[in-house]
Amino acid sequence: MNGRTSIGRPSQTVGFQVVIVVAALVLIAATWMFTLVSMDTEQREARARVEGSASNLALAVEWQLNRQLQAADQTLQNLAAEWKSDPIRFDPVNWRKRSTLPGDVPLQVFLLDTQGFVMSATRPDLMGLDMSQLDYFTVQRGSRKGLFVGPAIRWKTTGRWEINLSRRLERDDGSFAGVIVITYDPWALTSLLEQVELGGRGLIALVGSDGAVRALVSPGEVRPGEDIGRSKMFQEAMQAPQGTWTGPSAPDGLVRVHAFRRLRDQDLTVVIGINRDEAMSVASIWATNALLFAGSVTLAILLMSALLIREVRAARGREIRLDQDRNAIEQAYDELAAAKGSAEAKTAQIEATLAGMSDGVMVLDENLCLVQWNERFPSSTGVPRELLRVGTPMTSILRGQALAGEFGAVDVEHEVRRRLIELRDVRGSSLIERLRPDGSTLELRRSKLPHGGIVTLYSDITARRRAADAQQAARRLAEEATEQKSRFVAIVSHEIRTPLNAVVNSLALLDEDGLSASQRKLANTARQAGDALMELVDDILELSKTEAGQMIVRRVTFDLRPLLEGVQAMFQAQAATRGIRLILEVAPEMPPQLRGDPGRLRQVLMNLVSNATKFSQPGVVTIQAAAVRMAGAPTLMLAVQDQGPLIPDDEAAQLFQPFSRLENARAAGTPGTGLGLAICERLVRLMRGNLGLREGPDGGNEFWLTLPLEVAALPAVGRGSDDMPSHARRRRATILLVEDIPANHLVTATLLRREGHRVDIAETGMAAIELVRTMPYDVVFMDLIMPGMNGYETTRRIRALGGPPAVVPIVALTATTAEEDRSRCLAAGMDDMLGKPVRPKEVFAALQRLARREPLARPGTTSPGHSDERLPVLDATRLADLQQGLSPTVLVSLVDQCLDDMRHRMPSLRAALQDGGANDIEAAAHALAGMAGSYGLASLDRRMRRVIKAARAGDREAAEQASRGMESELAASSEAIRSHLRAVAA
Repeated sequence: MNGRTSIGRPSQTVGFQVVIVVAALVLIAATWMFTLVSMDTEQREARARVEGSASNLALAVEWQLNRQLQAADQTLQNLAAEWKSDPIRFDPVNWRKRSTLPGDVPLQVFLLDTQGFVMSATRPDLMGLDMSQLDYFTVQRGSRKGLFVGPAIRWKTTGRWEINLSRRLERDDGSFAGVIVITYDPWALTSLLEQVELGGRGLIALVGSDGAVRALVSPGEVRPGEDIGRSKMFQEAMQAPQGTWTGPSAPDGLVRVHAFRRLRDQDLTVVIGINRDEAMSVASIWATNALLFAGSVTLAILLMSALLIREVRAARGREIRLDQDRNAIEQAYDELAAAKGSAEAKTAQIEATLAGMSDGVMVLDENLCLVQWNERFPSSTGVPRELLRVGTPMTSILRGQALAGEFGAVDVEHEVRRRLIELRDVRGSSLIERLRPDGSTLELRRSKLPHGGIVTLYSDITARRRAADAQQAARRLAEEATEQKSRFVAIVSHEIRTPLNAVVNSLALLDEDGLSASQRKLANTARQAGDALMELVDDILELSKTEAGQMIVRRVTFDLRPLLEGVQAMFQAQAATRGIRLILEVAPEMPPQLRGDPGRLRQVLMNLVSNATKFSQPGVVTIQAAAVRMAGAPTLMLAVQDQGPLIPDDEAAQLFQPFSRLENARAAGTPGTGLGLAICERLVRLMRGNLGLREGPDGGNEFWLTLPLEVAALPAVGRGSDDMPSHARRRRATILLVEDIPANHLVTATLLRREGHRVDIAETGMAAIELVRTMPYDVVFMDLIMPGMNGYETTRRIRALGGPPAVVPIVALTATTAEEDRSRCLAAGMDDMLGKPVRPKEVFAALQRLARREPLARPGTTSPGHSDERLPVLDATRLADLQQGLSPTVLVSLVDQCLDDMRHRMPSLRAALQDGGANDIEAAAHALAGMAGSYGLASLDRRMRRVIKAARAGDREAAEQASRGMESELAASSEAIRSHLRAVAA
């Protein structure tokens, strides 16, 4: 009663209404604020779920693509291994016939040489094509190693889209030997991508870092090879290769939630796109329901306010309205439950995907508690199944593994703590291998999730690891076989050189005894043959001493006509016995003197003329020489024409292959290995020329070769040092170089041979004694410190032989030139000494004085650059000497061999410093000092000389102090000299 009276009052009624309105507005504002905050939270969580799903799918697709690319890479590695085992007989066609490959494997295989030309292929129309400008050749020719996946291209001949997968071919020394390529159908990748279900508007693509599409599955149509490099999607993928991004897709402009995954070791990115509208539909429904709920609450508040204001609502009416409000709230919660059920369905879909994977999968939350796993997880990791429940801490899982013996005999708690620290330190992605107790190998690939959790894939790689171990063992066996072969070639070549030196020197002495013109012509012919054979033996010996085994082109000035006449005279008698007349035709316009490698040219011509005189019919064999222009460039054209029988086309195709011989040669029983023309073809190619066979103008055979024509400036002068007098350059000395380190004697012998001197090499004291006993040498350059018999003892034994060895000049080569060293050399019977590094100017001056019978000049007490600690890492003067006397290719090869030898010798010095005597320390440091000085590594040379000085003084502590940091200094010196050589080459 009193209430009605109060409400009925006007002033009280107005105040009451104001309070109700204010309260209603506050309640409405709170309702809408709560609703909007809830909607924003749900949107973020839904977006996170979609991004997580896309990331997981991208990870799964990445894994599948990696496996498929690994299979293709294994095929490439098998091809490369087969090529490397026998590069000459390697034939992709035969390999394709032998292999049993499924339909989605390489369609074609072809092999590129170092210049980018197709040497062999499964398709004949590819042979000889120039692929040097294509990306997979330029990339593999550089420093890249491993598989390279190029962009998809459409072949003009077939009209098909194909992806090129390639690997670099390397020789034993790691140098570039060509590229092996397989073509791959991009639709095979597309079929793989189609296995992932993303809805009607989903997108899966494989894109290269160049912007070219390799494969794509989407509602839109994008051909393989199409460039999407300017799209926003591609730019985001390059900026965050393992991240997510929402925006318009490149193919059709639809807005999607994208997840990017960069393939391991490849410039390829997997793109997973989920349509944003489809993915966010549940969140949109939830937002709609929330808005309806907020509206309902607002309406209820307004209604309640109206009821209170009017004060006429009965209790029953209020109860009815309250029931209506309650029903609306229950309906809203029902809709929320439906949305939750939809989210759970999505989760079930992800679980089904995980269950179908062949690898174990485990997902942890940000607190390192178990969230998700698949059926393969416990069997792959040894985790007890009773521990597998959502929320299990990783601590319990690791403890269960340790107690089950999965980590071996370890302290359980310590091992659990250690592995938990590793998990907490995961940043991005990591790859770990673990050996299980049963002997299998498990690969763990961990990735950090956006919300802070961790997903781990467990793959059994036992078979792959065993295959890698077997391949490593096979590689070691192959390297050992190669080393045995090289050692055999070196020994055989050395044994050939000894009698051959006697023959060549005897002919040289005979030429000085006043022969008649006919006798002198015969002696010159025999001497040219001996020179050619000696050069061939030198190449075999040099091939056995170097890792790469590359022959060297020596560019000198030479007279072409005397070379051709010498070859003609060499086979004149042999041709006459078969009724063949050997004719030489030199075009009148042919320049008298050329620049090139006369030894290689003589070797090729001798082989061609020899074959013509052996297998041609009686008649005329013509040697022709002319200067022509080919492709606008001056060219030397040489040809050997015979009168048949004509070589059939089927046999001519195999003529330049190793171990190939013609049928008439076999029928005649003519000896030979079938290597001659194969070697000639490689020699001509080395000289930047071409060699071939065609039908002659008179119906016979014409073997022709073309070389770049470089005319020598007149008047012609012989090669030699500008610092050496002319009469000294004309004096051709026979030299014995006694040096046990290949890196040292290779560079010294090469410089001497470039000046026309004949050089024999002995790597031990006993070998030097035997050579001096059988050969007359003009001078012996003797290294002092060698394993076994040192230079002092070797000299004493040579002097004890009597006769010419007792008086042959012996000059010591040593890294230390102190006065006591000189006195000891003279006491042992040496004539004088030269310091290391051996400088061409000093050696040639010594040879000049020996030719005049003058005493040698006394060397300084220190070699240049050895006492000044402020000198740079490299000796510029020494490098200039080497660059003047050696070609860039030869110098790079020798430097690489020297650096490798020094790395292998440094552990010996370390061992000597720890347990050896002073003589052992001096010998090891002396070898390293000699190599460092020979190749201009000045700082390392100085360091080794300090070690030698301390060892001679008996101060082991000072020697150890001087050696500290020598490995780092070798690394710095290696980088410095390689940078110097690259700068010079550029």
